[in-house]
Amino acid sequence: MVTGLTPKTVFCHMVNSKATGADIFDSAIIRCECGATICAQGVAGLPGANAVGTAAKKGKQIENKIFGTKGCLLYSGDDADPFSGSLELMRADGTSQSFPGFYFENTAKDGTGPESLQSFIAACLGKPTFNAADANVGLKVVQTIHAMYKSAKSGVMEPVE
Repeated sequence: MVTGLTPKTVFCHMVNSKATGADIFDSAIIRCECGATICAQGVAGLPGANAVGTAAKKGKQIENKIFGTKGCLLYSGDDADPFSGSLELMRADGTSQSFPGFYFENTAKDGTGPESLQSFIAACLGKPTFNAADANVGLKVVQTIHAMYKSAKSGVMEPVE
């Protein structure tokens, strides 16, 4: 778990593809129990040739921002280009750290597939894996995504339940 935060409420706006119905433009504000705010955005329709899965062309623009009283954590980039972003930690005391690279899931057409799927298969085969998200984190994620879809449909802030 990166932060230990527990989402409390979500306001989300989504724009769906006319062709497929998939949500392709998403923006969510997540308020946590401790008062911290998480801003998450994703865009799957960047202008141009938008061939998701090739580093030579644009993929999906991903932006994750977490703000709190002690500082902020930013992780953004183009999911098809590991050189397009970085992980930034900026503290209220003036210190900061930067970790270059935006490493997301491997979506290249000639790649080996998403790392999350590779880890799942390895675990099923009894091989050692690193699990950064236990069942409680998984539950929080599913509940938060559910609240995001509810908010996008209702147009109002929704509780994470």
